[in-house]
Amino acid sequence: MRSGVQPTKRIRDRIVLGVLQPGEKLSVYSLADELGVSRVPLREAVRQLEAESHVDNVPRRGTVVRLLRCTVAEAQRRRARQLPERDVGTR
Repeated sequence: MRSGVQPTKRIRDRIVLGVLQPGEKLSVYSLADELGVSRVPLREAVRQLEAESHVDNVPRRGTVVRLLRCTVAEAQRRRARQLPERDVGTR
């Protein structure tokens, strides 16, 4: 497995679930500490997420989360996949 795959998935999940909000600046240093990875694979992950249109690299501002466009049904499916099974029926 490539070193950037796991951080890419973890950051993507945070974006899709709304943990990282649209317009929020991504700090490579903070994310590296939170995810327990070095900055090199994290930079690779950010480049991949930019290629996937999840983030934008804004001059003089840094990397920011893009607004995701999806249907309500897609958002509900994504959310349901992230909830523990016991909580799915209660929401």
